[in-house]
Amino acid sequence: MATAKISGLDKEMEISSAVTLFNNLAMNGVMVYNECGGKGRCGKCKVRLLTEQDKRIKKVNDIEKKHLTQEQIEQGWRLSCQVYAIKDIEIEIPSFIDKSK
Repeated sequence: MATAKISGLDKEMEISSAVTLFNNLAMNGVMVYNECGGKGRCGKCKVRLLTEQDKRIKKVNDIEKKHLTQEQIEQGWRLSCQVYAIKDIEIEIPSFIDKSK
């Protein structure tokens, strides 16, 4: 298993590569703002990957390209419902509710 560290929060959690980052966060009590339940339709569950993206993080797909500008992609923004990671990552989440406390 890998870990996800959330920038701005004193929070680090184990994540599974079998489910999306969106679902990993939810299972750990961090609810990322969304309107479609993590199905890739609304484009609201944006997170910024602060970790260098490589082959151990699934590449930006067509769903993300529909909701993100090229500039956002270059800055590391992704849709958490489309990200699968098999390495330790650090992320920034602009809009969330922490229910893990």
